[in-house]
Amino acid sequence: MVSMTIIIELLVLLTYLSDTNASNISTDEAALLAFKAHITSDPNGMLSKNWTKGTHVCNWIGISCSRRHQRVTSLDLNGLRLRGSIATETGNLSFLSFLDIGNNSINGEIPDELGYLRRLKHLTLSMNNLTEYGSEGKVSTKGDVYSFGILLMETFTRKSPVDDLFVGDFTLKRWICQSLPDRLVDVVDINLFSLDEENFTSKERCFKSIMELALECTNDFPEERICMEDITLRLKKILTQFLQNVVTN
Repeated sequence: MVSMTIIIELLVLLTYLSDTNASNISTDEAALLAFKAHITSDPNGMLSKNWTKGTHVCNWIGISCSRRHQRVTSLDLNGLRLRGSIATETGNLSFLSFLDIGNNSINGEIPDELGYLRRLKHLTLSMNNLTEYGSEGKVSTKGDVYSFGILLMETFTRKSPVDDLFVGDFTLKRWICQSLPDRLVDVVDINLFSLDEENFTSKERCFKSIMELALECTNDFPEERICMEDITLRLKKILTQFLQNVVTN
């Protein structure tokens, strides 16, 4: 008998796309840890001692979260004497409405990705050594697309971007990328996929398509990420193809 788990997973994802922006706190945590990694000096130990995996993101110093969605809405690190640069991943904090990193020693360019924070209402970058960027007023849903790509990866691998498996440059995204096209069985959740089961080939094709879609969503260049409308169409196509393959087999 054909397992319905994968069908349910895809239907849930399609529904989720219709109802929300398809993000979760894990993507916020990954973005903030990337921000922390770009800080080269933290003399008060505010981030190094508090921003850790053992503490919930919403309890980190300088972080506020929404009650309803439990998403990061405020990042206030004003006057902490931080040195470093702004990580491009900061642009993936898709619920962020308040950002203040003024009165520090942050240098380098202001990432274009900050322009993708479509909910941002307050921005303070003053009293740093930052270089202006030339794409003012850029508003997009590309941060949400990135978050959905991470959600796809998490759903089908049961791994988080901040899992202990991922250290340094070895990320969830790289792990999945290295598994394509022939080693998906190594990364897909064991409860969804096994070599000796019925319809293995059909599932393998389905998971391959899903992971390829996830990688397109998390492209390092926001302008090259797939749009949300196309994501919905792709998922519907993947589901239809899977059902056809199962019936044929």
